[in-house]
Amino acid sequence: MNKSPQIVASLFAAAALLALAGCGGADTKTGSGGTGDAPPPVEPTVASGALTGLGPLGLAGASFDDSTTQVLLNINAGASANQLRLGMTANTNGTASSATASGRAFGAVVQSLVLGPATSVDAAANRLTVLSIAVRVDQNTLLAGVNSLAELRVGDVVEVFGLALPTGQGVLATRLIVHKPASSANVEVLGVISQVGATSLVLQGIPVNLANTRIGTTGTTGVVFSPSPGTAALAAGVLARVIGVYDTATGGLNATTIATSLAPARVEGELVFIEGFVRGNAVDATRFSLPDLDIETGSVPAVAGSIVTGTRVRVRGKMQMGVLKAEAIDIIAPSARTEFMVAGEVAAFTSAALFEVRGELIDATLATFSSGTIGNLATGRRVRVKGFAGPGRLVASEVLFVN
Repeated sequence: MNKSPQIVASLFAAAALLALAGCGGADTKTGSGGTGDAPPPVEPTVASGALTGLGPLGLAGASFDDSTTQVLLNINAGASANQLRLGMTANTNGTASSATASGRAFGAVVQSLVLGPATSVDAAANRLTVLSIAVRVDQNTLLAGVNSLAELRVGDVVEVFGLALPTGQGVLATRLIVHKPASSANVEVLGVISQVGATSLVLQGIPVNLANTRIGTTGTTGVVFSPSPGTAALAAGVLARVIGVYDTATGGLNATTIATSLAPARVEGELVFIEGFVRGNAVDATRFSLPDLDIETGSVPAVAGSIVTGTRVRVRGKMQMGVLKAEAIDIIAPSARTEFMVAGEVAAFTSAALFEVRGELIDATLATFSSGTIGNLATGRRVRVKGFAGPGRLVASEVLFVN
């Protein structure tokens, strides 16, 4: 797999290192309850994938306390974890225990893959195109703004969070938001630059005109545009977010803003949790590739033998010489249902069929309840909800009252 040296540290890499230096005592004390048992050791950690939990963040099979997490959402810095939603795709930096798959997230870089008009919709096939990017939905795609793909129309402005499918197949949407009305005339695309010219580039197969654009790099305070790195920051292999005006006649994009340095930093020896689809290269009994990372499977050969191009996996391991040495691999079957979890205060309560927790619409009419009953649901009650993707909301299977 080709790796560009231009793919550099993410927004919170430096912040994570500073936080590590200042919080060691809190993470290495003896266990609670006076037992004297030391808790499992924690170590610097990066996790990448789609969010399956909020409060704590569920990500790639791990769980991260998000009470102090700083967030870059697209190019908007200073957001809190309360602005995140299930199904959004994120890279987090923090600390975690390999033994418990839990820890704390210091920072999260959360990026949608595309924001723009739907140019085709095939609800029967669970497919659509946004700009020229092919998008697939499945039983786990969380929808916002519509209850089903059948309600979507060509021209509707759609924001897609998701996972890249093997080359040429587009993306699997993990969260799809329909913006009505559109918040801006601009479109946004995240991707790896494939070609660069004097005044143009190609990203996600879309020609991008650079004539009137500002270019920024991602730092600890967000995307910094001054001093500008100029077009020198744009090279093949660089992960960039391009914002601009889409030309429907040419299928090109006239860029107004480009942000770079968005790729996660995974340093030597670091613990990594990652979820993704296996690419169409380097698939054998000892190694396979995810979109931005090579995996060596020596510790889990039995599982590795079941992995082919297009297999969806969750991997835990350690970075060694630029490769993730897998310690555990979970294969996610195409038919599997994703269980989501969200914890917080009930808000905007209308009925058990319609209320919010951390911005998620929830229907709890078929749920089982613990430490309370369905009649105890009310604005301000703290709950932990588990459930599955449903028509425009989370369909709860379990509700636990926590106060």
